[in-house]
Amino acid sequence: MNSMSDIAWWEKSWAIAVGKAIDKYNHHVYVFLTKDPKKARDNFYLMLAQQTKIYVPTNIIFGLTVTKNSLWERKFLDYFSSLQTGTRKALCYEPIHGPLDKKVLSEAKWGIDWVLMGAETGNNKNKIPAQKEWIMDFLETIKATYHDGRLEVDVTPPVYMKDSLIPVIGEENMIRQKLTKH
Repeated sequence: MNSMSDIAWWEKSWAIAVGKAIDKYNHHVYVFLTKDPKKARDNFYLMLAQQTKIYVPTNIIFGLTVTKNSLWERKFLDYFSSLQTGTRKALCYEPIHGPLDKKVLSEAKWGIDWVLMGAETGNNKNKIPAQKEWIMDFLETIKATYHDGRLEVDVTPPVYMKDSLIPVIGEENMIRQKLTKH
């Protein structure tokens, strides 16, 4: 929905206004991301659901942002399992700060409708550069395959890589699959 805030910390009035806008402009697809899934579920998801005409509009995607392994397993499983059946879910692996646990991904891949990936950008002196190995392991785990030096995604979920990954894996390996409204 925006690039610099977490829906977990939105005020109730924002959720109400956004819900009304979604109903009015329902031909667009809206993506909401959080790093704090419990607070997002309790403070945003339920408020938004009360404001929209359909409890889980198919043009809304709720996503969890993860950057590395630490404590993400519990957040991931708890958040996605708490959302209403039929809710579209995204996993945002950005900025990529380390590998993710393959076991968690392989067990929970059924719950991911879209994957977004990106490297850390900006001039932070403590910037962690994404590693090609982390990306390749992640893609392999979500059923992507690597053939003759090129990536080819052979099954869902669709993957969208941001341009920040070009220096890491090369333009020829970029995957840019968009998710559309059901």
